[in-house]
Amino acid sequence: MKYFFIFQVISSYAHILGRLSQIWTVLTALIAIFILKFLQYRSTFVWSLSNLVALLRYNLFTYRNLWEWINNPYETPPAVPDYEQLSLRGIYIGQQDEREKRKWR
Repeated sequence: MKYFFIFQVISSYAHILGRLSQIWTVLTALIAIFILKFLQYRSTFVWSLSNLVALLRYNLFTYRNLWEWINNPYETPPAVPDYEQLSLRGIYIGQQDEREKRKWR
């Protein structure tokens, strides 16, 4: 009988943990939907929720101002100038011009 009681306690804890993970999943989904609805509300552009989610996913790793993008989603981002890669003086790794190597010696 003693082992049966321990098994009941362990199974009830596992059941509670399973329910808590379900509650946590629902809460995070509700928070995500709340944030999306807030973005949709603040925007001057008329968004459907599915289009907002899709375009946010496409632009997830682009560096843009969120509020400017929400209001004008089809405007192209400003062009960033290409910067020349700087070299470390005195460290000659890889392919470099021989004149450049001699210049820093």
